[in-house]
Amino acid sequence: MFLWVERSTAILTRSEPTGLKLCAWYWGFHILHLYLGVTGIGVAAGFIVTASVNCLYCGYLFVCYAVRQRKLCGMRSLSFSNHFGAATMLAALFLAWSGLSLRWTPAPAPAGYPLGELVNVLIPYMLCMLYPVRDVFRCTMKGVAYAAAASTFLAIALTDYVSGRLGDTSAFNMFAVIANNACYGILAVVYLRRSREITRSIAMILASSMFFALYLAFAKTEIIALVVAGVVYVLLAPGSLRQRLTRIVWMVLALALALASLSSKINGYTNVRGGATASTLTGRTILWAETYQQITSGPFVHGYGLLSFPEVGPKPWGRDPIPHAHDEFLMLWFQYGLVGVALVFGSYFSLGHTALKSLKRGGGGAATLVLCAIVWCLVKGITEADPVFCLFPIPWLILFDCVISTHIAEAIKDSRRLRSYEGM
Repeated sequence: MFLWVERSTAILTRSEPTGLKLCAWYWGFHILHLYLGVTGIGVAAGFIVTASVNCLYCGYLFVCYAVRQRKLCGMRSLSFSNHFGAATMLAALFLAWSGLSLRWTPAPAPAGYPLGELVNVLIPYMLCMLYPVRDVFRCTMKGVAYAAAASTFLAIALTDYVSGRLGDTSAFNMFAVIANNACYGILAVVYLRRSREITRSIAMILASSMFFALYLAFAKTEIIALVVAGVVYVLLAPGSLRQRLTRIVWMVLALALALASLSSKINGYTNVRGGATASTLTGRTILWAETYQQITSGPFVHGYGLLSFPEVGPKPWGRDPIPHAHDEFLMLWFQYGLVGVALVFGSYFSLGHTALKSLKRGGGGAATLVLCAIVWCLVKGITEADPVFCLFPIPWLILFDCVISTHIAEAIKDSRRLRSYEGM
């Protein structure tokens, strides 16, 4: 069996091992899996399929890692050393704290939670232990970019329009799902184009389809967050003076076009008479005030526990439960207390600090992408939240932390070698 696995890991497709080639398909599947569950085979069956894919891929990587440690560790092609920073440790502690909160949460414990989250963390970790993180990162971005473009056409074909927006009001809130996929895909396309992994024409086609989906879904917070992340990219991305000026011109034109086409919808969102729903800004301020009041009068240090917000959270507009607080800071504080807030925002700060250090040392596209993703999550977190964990997907956080921490470690090693050479 070990011989078979060893040979399977050595199969090359364009000089890539099979396990690494599957990386793009795995991340692409996770972009599409909600469409599979909600509009395809059903929520329950979709959950089973997703869990099965995760476990199979995790098991395959685990066996490959065991074989490599036993038989292939002396190969020169595998002589690399990936590094993880403080953000990974804080994310792991946050997951452990969320699991511990099952002891006091009033919500029923979700089936398969410990195993599912362990698999989600192990997959990016083992990928980074098996292969050079730059290759893992490149394959991940390819899978995300192509799957996000495919999800655009699936959304248009399979999703209904509600109040002039592409999406529905199901438990999964397809407005946000479509917008999130589009934003993830746009960030991935920018990185791939900057790294010259895809041609300009392909990049334009992919990006255009995602911008179109973002416009149809009209998720306000995601659009605003993407605009702010775009400003960060324009200011921080490396390049010549001509390239920077070109990016600024395109940014100004894009902002003017966005404001002209979305002004009527933005006015409806900020209408003070629309306070009877969480889809308006006024309604969300009502929800924030009641959430804060309940936090300060409850267990604000350790929180109410995992998935507690729909169970015991405020219900300003009747008995229907609200999935989250529509603010990441308040949501984390409500469910996981000040401990959870410190762990999540500590991981954000650590990841951003490491990305800035990597950018100063020539990190280029990867460091810029990480900074844009952090800014996107922070801005989005003002009016949005994840019902379970944090807005920044923890598997992505681990992968991003590894790619920039590894670059910093290699840059330090190279500078030491240079100083040693100059001192000879």
